[in-house]
Amino acid sequence: MSDRIFNPLAAVDAPPDLLAFQSDTEPTEVYLVNLLEAKIGPALTIGDKWFLYRDGCWRETAKAELRPITQSIIPAKWRTARREHAVIDHLEGRLQRPCEALASFHRWDGDAVLLNVSNGTLRVTVNGVELLPHDPEHLFTTQIAASYDPEAEAPIFERIVSEAIEDPEDSDLLVLCTANFLLPDARFETCLVCHGDAGTGKSTIAEGIVSALGRDLVRQSGMS
Repeated sequence: MSDRIFNPLAAVDAPPDLLAFQSDTEPTEVYLVNLLEAKIGPALTIGDKWFLYRDGCWRETAKAELRPITQSIIPAKWRTARREHAVIDHLEGRLQRPCEALASFHRWDGDAVLLNVSNGTLRVTVNGVELLPHDPEHLFTTQIAASYDPEAEAPIFERIVSEAIEDPEDSDLLVLCTANFLLPDARFETCLVCHGDAGTGKSTIAEGIVSALGRDLVRQSGMS
């Protein structure tokens, strides 16, 4: 699915004079469905769940939010609750995708990994990293909070890690584990356990990683 400019006057069954049509002629359901699709922009449905494409993500949207939009495109003379629901249900069927089509913030693209970051899509291969524009066809539903900047540095975070983890091999292990979070599968079945006395930097390091990923991508649970 891609962004497109939709001309409602070119819709199926649409007469040339839209204003005259709206005032004098009962609109067909297909005509209204086309208008609604144009009004809301890129959209897809999984069962009865609606997703609208905004800021590089397919974001779940309550179907009720479509009701006032649908009412606004139906001329007052022909506006009924039954017609409103029929238009929404019709478009819901048109936009159906299989559940497995959606991805979180990452997916495989052949041998490459695609990562949905704040400023685009990273395509990561063994040969390098390429920043691509956001693309609705990637079907991401979440996004890494950080933007990609190949020139960025993190001197404070690196200093805290070096102070908290004395063994360079343990530091490398932390980096590898964090990188593993970005793989779209769990092929390595990795789990990292950090232990130590209170105040030794464990939570500080974890918070730095959480901030980069974004709290929408992190799940936390207590010990109880």
